[in-house]
Amino acid sequence: MPTRLPVYNLDPADGVEGDVIKVEDGRFVVGAVDTAFGRMTPYATIAATRDPANPTLEETGVDSMPENIIKVGDTYWLLYASKDGSSYYRLHLASSSSKHGPWAPYGSNPVLDVGSQAWEGFITNGGCILEHEGTFYIFYSSYGGSSDGVGVATASSVTGPYTKYASNPILEPSVSGWDSLRVQEPDVHVLDDGTWVMAFMAEDDAFPVAETEKIGIATASDPFGPWTKSADNPVLDFGDPGEWDAAVVADPSMLRDPSGFWWMQYSGTTSGGGPAGASVGLAWALDPRGTWHKWGEILGPSGGAGDFDEDGVFRGAIYYEDGEYVMPYCGVPASGFRKGGNAILTVTSDTDLHGHESAADPHAQYLTQTEGDARYVRTVNNTAPDVDGNVDVAGAGGAGEILVSDTITPPIDFSDLLTNEAQDDLIYEG
Repeated sequence: MPTRLPVYNLDPADGVEGDVIKVEDGRFVVGAVDTAFGRMTPYATIAATRDPANPTLEETGVDSMPENIIKVGDTYWLLYASKDGSSYYRLHLASSSSKHGPWAPYGSNPVLDVGSQAWEGFITNGGCILEHEGTFYIFYSSYGGSSDGVGVATASSVTGPYTKYASNPILEPSVSGWDSLRVQEPDVHVLDDGTWVMAFMAEDDAFPVAETEKIGIATASDPFGPWTKSADNPVLDFGDPGEWDAAVVADPSMLRDPSGFWWMQYSGTTSGGGPAGASVGLAWALDPRGTWHKWGEILGPSGGAGDFDEDGVFRGAIYYEDGEYVMPYCGVPASGFRKGGNAILTVTSDTDLHGHESAADPHAQYLTQTEGDARYVRTVNNTAPDVDGNVDVAGAGGAGEILVSDTITPPIDFSDLLTNEAQDDLIYEG
């Protein structure tokens, strides 16, 4: 089965990212059309379809707002925030034999309640659950009336009991700037190199609540910190006036797709002040610590009178398993309590490997990775005489060549990119 890896494509004609197919015998296909994978790449068509069984999470007289799914054994668990009409939000669990639900609330909810510390006395909300090396972590956000932040709790079982870290909060608002009012809604992943990465929502204290929500990134070598906020924050800012995310960018959740790309689901609105009118969209990156690129809106309010998501959709997190993408989300009704639903993401691609609509490009540049060893590859037109080290390949546009270099280690200084022969392209950074 072919495998693909994302790369930078520095073709001066387009300057966009691309990817590569490597066939079993080590040959490379140039300019082939990618229709067999159904993976989320920036060039794919991604459509969200509401589950006909919606709502899949509902409790009588209670707000239920999905966060993310985790699978333990044969059981799927959904973390969600719950609040009745007279109390504060707390974190609950629900289970199902299917990633589509329906979801049955856990009998001993809440699994994480408000706390005694000043920063978490009112709500325990906006979190994520994950398992790492036998320990279950719930990262959560809280508010105590005069301060807030992000905390973490751990357990040896998915249902707990969960013990809050004694030195919470692990992430707090800055003294000034874009994240000086609130830091909330954490989503955390562990990278292959052991780095912990958190996406979070934050606001500026120079403005009212829910008027300046944007998304940042923080990293740590340990889940308990210290956490360091990225110097590039906010990594996702408001869209242009009139766009679906022009006033709010919030509720981040990340997914590492089998294609190698990182995706971030997030909520947006055209005006601030709350989730009414909210939609859900996507951004992508080659590394969650790097540059995030907005992909676009994928799901908006249903608009159907009486629908649980008539007035908006927000929160949730894409869950991938066995070639299927399921996205739980929270619906905003015109009146009444909030409920959870699912959307199914359909992913197709009608472009070639690096995003061109044409079927052939003999100057495309690719990166391939063998087990434990990264190599840089560039395709060139046939040269006479052959460039030393080139191997002939058959691409969709005819015969070409691939030049392999084992001597370059990322990151590459782009001012020192190599060329060879008049018809060669630049070697790119993978």
